[in-house]
Amino acid sequence: MHGATRLSDGVAKLVPGGDGSLAHLSDRELLANTRGLVGKSHQLFAALLAHLAEVEARGLHRTRACASLYTYCIYELRFSEDAAARRAGAAKLALANELGLDLATVRLDAVVSSYLGETAANLRKVFDFVEAHRLVVLFDEFDALGKEREDRGEHGELRRVINAFLQMLDAYRGPSLLIAATNHQGLLDRALWRRFDDVLLFDRPTPPQIRSLVQGKLRAVRADLPLDRPNFLERFAGMAHADIERVLVRAIKNMVLGGRQFVTEDLLDRAQEREAARRGVTKK
Repeated sequence: MHGATRLSDGVAKLVPGGDGSLAHLSDRELLANTRGLVGKSHQLFAALLAHLAEVEARGLHRTRACASLYTYCIYELRFSEDAAARRAGAAKLALANELGLDLATVRLDAVVSSYLGETAANLRKVFDFVEAHRLVVLFDEFDALGKEREDRGEHGELRRVINAFLQMLDAYRGPSLLIAATNHQGLLDRALWRRFDDVLLFDRPTPPQIRSLVQGKLRAVRADLPLDRPNFLERFAGMAHADIERVLVRAIKNMVLGGRQFVTEDLLDRAQEREAARRGVTKK
């Protein structure tokens, strides 16, 4: 009953003229208050999105040991994964909203094709579309499309795609703002850098940021790791926030799948070996 009383007090603060009970409201007042609360919830949600967008713009989520706004919403704000994805995605509209434009994200998985010539044709359709509309256009995971043409591991078709993409960028005179994002800038063809007016680089995390990231990601699980050992965190030196996060998530998954109670150093070693192998494959 004590808990119910506290809940009632909280409700009373939200309901105009309320004392924790809605029984005193007439039908007309109840409906009117309900509509008013919905309006307030919309205003609060809009304010939340604006704040999330500003958090991401300032990079403040990284100061809280979160590699992305999505993980910030989960671990700091305690949203479910689905709610975090919706809110983080909506917050990315902030730049477009500031410019009064809609946001269009190019799905590279739908653009890149295994059939000869089809990828370039799909890109042509993308550029035709953005030239006919005023949008903020995001090419996310851009390294999947713009890899270095001199890479001997790539086949001729991809080099032709990059050549076609460069020509499209050179010829582009449309009203849309084009943005490309990648975590692997070293894989990009050097000619692509010259096609964009501005380049924003995010530095690798510092040792204190690495410690904060590791502690934050492991906060929800039990871990037996020598975080205070002087050289322990050096294993993550030179890695991006997202790469470190991927190692930690994989170690947690291995703990769960292996029926273990703690995230231990051997699980972290295995996860880091897997990440090194993955990165090696993407760089070939």
